[in-house]
Amino acid sequence: MIDSAPGGVLVDPPITLTTILDETLADQAGPMNAMAWTDAEIDTAAAAAPSHADIFFHSFGLLRPGPQLAAVMTSELVIRSHARELLARLSTGADTRPATAVELFVALHHTGRRVPLHGAAAGLYFRLLLSAFPGQSATAGLADRQGHYESLYRDRIDDLEEDLRRRFTDAHRTLAATITCTGRHHGDLVACRYAASTRPLPERPQTAGPPRM
Repeated sequence: MIDSAPGGVLVDPPITLTTILDETLADQAGPMNAMAWTDAEIDTAAAAAPSHADIFFHSFGLLRPGPQLAAVMTSELVIRSHARELLARLSTGADTRPATAVELFVALHHTGRRVPLHGAAAGLYFRLLLSAFPGQSATAGLADRQGHYESLYRDRIDDLEEDLRRRFTDAHRTLAATITCTGRHHGDLVACRYAASTRPLPERPQTAGPPRM
């Protein structure tokens, strides 16, 4: 439940990530852009962890934003943050089902437009902001404000975050139980743990790379 304990520090309505979230909503990018941003994050993750490149390649469907992000599908910052966190979980074998930081941030963002956030809820809002958009939001003023909330409400913020991540869990957000692969990714020969055999099937003429699964 959102914390509204008396004495909490009020998050004023204008504090709603105007320059990061609201302005990006004006950019009505199509689904192809969201796919391209996700692909770019997959490529970045694969370059950083080559041993997991095949897992990342076949995780495209898992990275698809869920209903929590439906209203902000056109935001590059949101789509990239969501994909980046899930790819990081895949690289360590962590559970991909709990909500990502950006999913929770967007939920609190919309809540904060209807009712003021106090105490632990306000602290979680800023914690998620810094986690989801580190390169965009890490200012000295924001860090100081977050430090204030953490010093007062850290345990309650932790509990609220755990509760919300569990509440917004997507039970179906896992790698497919069965993944088929011909041994080629986008037409290129690769060593993929999901290939039917170590010897890939003959290449077939195609206009685009095989779909990720």
